[in-house]
Amino acid sequence: MSRLNLYGNHRGGTSLVTRLPADVASLYEADWTLADPKEDRAAQLARVVQQRFPGVRPRPLRMTAQQALAHSHDDDTLVLALDTVAATKATLAARRPIQCATFQLIGRGPGGHAGVRTAVQGTLVPGDHETAHRVFLLLDTLEGMTREASSRVLTDTDPLTASILRPMRDLTTRQTICHLAEKARAPWELSRGPLSMLFGATVYPLVPVQGPPQARYAHRKALALDVAGTVPARALVERGALGRWGIVAVVVPEDPAIHFMTVVQHTTGKRRVDGVTIWASLPDMDPAMFTD
Repeated sequence: MSRLNLYGNHRGGTSLVTRLPADVASLYEADWTLADPKEDRAAQLARVVQQRFPGVRPRPLRMTAQQALAHSHDDDTLVLALDTVAATKATLAARRPIQCATFQLIGRGPGGHAGVRTAVQGTLVPGDHETAHRVFLLLDTLEGMTREASSRVLTDTDPLTASILRPMRDLTTRQTICHLAEKARAPWELSRGPLSMLFGATVYPLVPVQGPPQARYAHRKALALDVAGTVPARALVERGALGRWGIVAVVVPEDPAIHFMTVVQHTTGKRRVDGVTIWASLPDMDPAMFTD
């Protein structure tokens, strides 16, 4: 059994602790580590943990996730619900390769109030170098088009975001809990696969792939269809007679831009691109914003 290390003890961390089933918590050792740099956050969440799981011994640490890594063990499971893309990326990069790490980010894409509300969730399993490469490709580019902001900034300036941020966080937390319950599974045996994205009320498997700069749409479309063919059918979202759905993110770091291409695979096996959402970093466009 491994120990849980929960990094980020504000809204995301609280959502996880309050929704984590007892049978999933029992899959891990009783010694948990909670880490957050803000005063009393870790200690406050430790009290919630003790109320929900009397047998758990939480250790609260007032420090950043990267600092807390020095207090972790090789077989620990890391759960990241951090405020920024940059902190998430840096912590994932600094973790020991033999540690399993699960992360989640909630927010909106570029475009200010008109930006698409979404969430990203993923799990890095030891030895899964392909997913690690895809995750850092995505987070590197997201970081370049993102402005640091707390969820308070998001909700204070955008009432619509305030009304949907919590449900999005709840759905993303459920996905994280699914992966915590599926410990020791291979990457594509995890629910929705190792990386997923929430658009609306649906969690889709997500596969980032690097695309060439200034490519034509036809080229990006062909690339997305090819990559979608590598996704196991069990990871895709079933839509009855419509077939199975997933998202391929064609990432162009040079632009920077991310083309989220929704791919449907019909019951006949034929695939097509059903829709495209483009995130781009432009001088006259408000940047993306993500939080815990």
